[in-house]
Amino acid sequence: MKAIKLFFILLLITSINAHAQKSNVPENVKKAFAQKFPTATAVISNLLDLAYRKESPSLPPFIYYHNLNIRDMGLLRSRYYLRFTTKDYPGVLGQICTILGKHQVSISSCHQKETLSYHKALPVHVIIMTHESLESSLQSAVAEIDPLDCIVEPTHVIRVLQ
Repeated sequence: MKAIKLFFILLLITSINAHAQKSNVPENVKKAFAQKFPTATAVISNLLDLAYRKESPSLPPFIYYHNLNIRDMGLLRSRYYLRFTTKDYPGVLGQICTILGKHQVSISSCHQKETLSYHKALPVHVIIMTHESLESSLQSAVAEIDPLDCIVEPTHVIRVLQ
């Protein structure tokens, strides 16, 4: 508790110093407290700046724009990076690609990293880059793929901006 009281006293002196350009607090003490409590230092400094700004005009309030038309995310067209974590057995890639095709998601490239030895118990990553597709189509496909028995964990989807 003593350290916190001392900190606020030194912080007040430091803030007054910033405005009055006078202080007996050594620089190394100011830096030590600023490094130990950076968030508190910033908050107190901002509050004191507001207090010293009595005569200046106040800042305009934040304005909410209610009349903006927000586009449906499902209509967004983009390329996607998909990472599937799957069980390693025949037909898995076929199941995934069939569902993507059913939802009109075209595959640009596909990569499955080879494991050192064929072992059905170890999961593998299947990486797919898509051509430009609708977000809604991709999300529908992923929602259908994730519950498959061959999928070990939820699919990672990254939108690729161009």
